[in-house]
Amino acid sequence: MKVVANRRSNAWGRGGRWKPTMTLRPKLKLVTTSSWHIYLARHSPAEWIGTVEAVNAEGAIDEAVKLFDVEDPQTLIAVRGR
Repeated sequence: MKVVANRRSNAWGRGGRWKPTMTLRPKLKLVTTSSWHIYLARHSPAEWIGTVEAVNAEGAIDEAVKLFDVEDPQTLIAVRGR
């Protein structure tokens, strides 16, 4: 007669207490910066004013306002570089 253990049998130790066989840890997500091309959308076509490094588009626009002395940040467009 062949005895087949079920999946939970490994988790039950001596004394009848259940303990997990492995602890699950949350996966860390690395935050990396990307290059973003900044365009001034006051005229058509939009004028490229520079490239900045940031995590997301909002951060890129905030950085561009500081670097390029733009008065109105609503006129800026951020496009992820390749």
